Parts: sequence; structure tokens; C-alpha cells
Amino acid sequence: YKIISPREVDDQFQVFNLREDEVGFYDYDAGVVFPEKAIEAFYELAKERVDFRFNEPVLDWDFEEGRIAVRTSKDSYAAEKIIFCCGAWLPQLVPELALPLKVERNVQFWMRPREPGELFNIKRMPIYGFQEIDGRVFYGAPDSGEGVKVAKHHSGVFVDPDCVDRNATKDEENEVREFLRRRMPLLDGEPVSFSTCLYTNAPDLHFVIDYHPKSRNVILVSPCSGHGFKFSPMIGEIASEMALDGKTKSDISFFNLARLTTTPPR
Repeated sequence: YKIISPREVDDQFQVFNLREDEVGFYDYDAGVVFPEKAIEAFYELAKERVDFRFNEPVLDWDFEEGRIAVRTSKDSYAAEKIIFCCGAWLPQLVPELALPLKVERNVQFWMRPREPGELFNIKRMPIYGFQEIDGRVFYGAPDSGEGVKVAKHHSGVFVDPDCVDRNATKDEENEVREFLRRRMPLLDGEPVSFSTCLYTNAPDLHFVIDYHPKSRNVILVSPCSGHGFKFSPMIGEIASEMALDGKTKSDISFFNLARLTTTPPR
């Protein structure tokens, strides 16, 4: 990485406004992961060995005669081991653990630049993040054909995952626009689209990867506190090792369940 001055940021990218007392942190190896394409690739690699069941919510599960019984909206199943990696729905599936997790609603916008649009092209513009003096963080990615992504990291709006308003409010759009007018005024154009996503936050904003306290045959892999998808290949490898070998060669002690009862909220 390289620390660069406001003048260097302006000379190199021409779209960001930094104050004189700020610096840029430029990571040469940073990049973008496209979730839809990544999930499709995972599916193609796994479909010859995996029996996929879609649109089949889990209703409940329990320990039965040394196996794990799962009841869904369509059928019942039994297995020796199970991995729960269900994000915002984890607290509902393991209520006996009383996990101190909060589901947070966050909105992402894709904006159309005013001009010149080529400055926001994926070949010219990097992914970016701004940490403001008041603690707010805004981030985004360049235009890869669907507009420039811009979003606030952590809204502070906590919800029930089954009752989420998927529409962006005017206040949410205005907060993003206020950021753009100060930091990227050329991007304060028309919104192309928006999307609502859910962060499932642990008190320390880190991952949860551990065995269920009652059985090492039940593996919990969630939440990811809003920054997990890019790690999913590694997390998937860890979870498969835990299920197949009863342990992982990676050090995951930092992500244990026990810490959730001892770590103060942030």
C-alpha cells in the first residue's frame, strides 16, 4: 500500500475531494467481488456432488437419536452433521443460545455520474472508502456497467429479518447525496438503482465460527457483521474441515461463541 496526499489523490483519480489535513491509503491489490457471479461459480463447482434445495425455509430442528433432524416448509431430513450459515436468521434457529446479535438494515445506491463519466469507469476509478471525522463510513465501487456504487456502512437501523422494508427512503438517499456533494460532486447525478441488505452484527463486529455448545455435529457459521462475503471461500473451507475432520487447520479461536458473553458492545 501507499499513503498519498490530497494532491496526489486528485492528480491520479480526479473524482475525490480530500481536505488538506487528510491522506489517502492506496492498496495496489484491492479489488471487487461480484457476489452473483461468485455464487454462480460456487454452484457450478458443487452441483455434481450436492443436492440443492431452494426456497425451502427451515422451520425447526433438533437432536434425535444421535442425528440432527431438520423440518422445512416442504419436507423433513436427518443427517449426522449440519452447518448453519443462515446470516440474519441464525438467532431464530438457535434461540437456546440467546446470541447477542443485531440485524441491521443497510441500503446501497448505484448512481449515474454527471460528467465526465469515463472518470468513474472500472478501468480508471478504484474502489473507495471514506472515514469521516464524525465516525461515519461511506464506501463504494466504480462503474462496471450498472452505475457507481455508494453506500453508508452501518445505518444503525435494526430490524426483524422477516419484516424488512426493502425500499430506500428519501432520508437515506439524501444522506448519500450530502456525502457525494462534499466528496464526489461529479457523482451527484441520477440514481440508477438501489438495494437493501442485512448485516448480522456481533457485538465486536467480527465473525462467529464455532461448534454448538451441545454438539460438535452442529456448526455455526454466522454472522459476518457486514463484511463477510469476500471471505466466503475461506470460511467455506473452514466449515467443511470442521464437519469432515472435526477440526480445522485454521486458527478460529478469535471467532468463538464464548466471547459473545464477555465482549462489551461497540
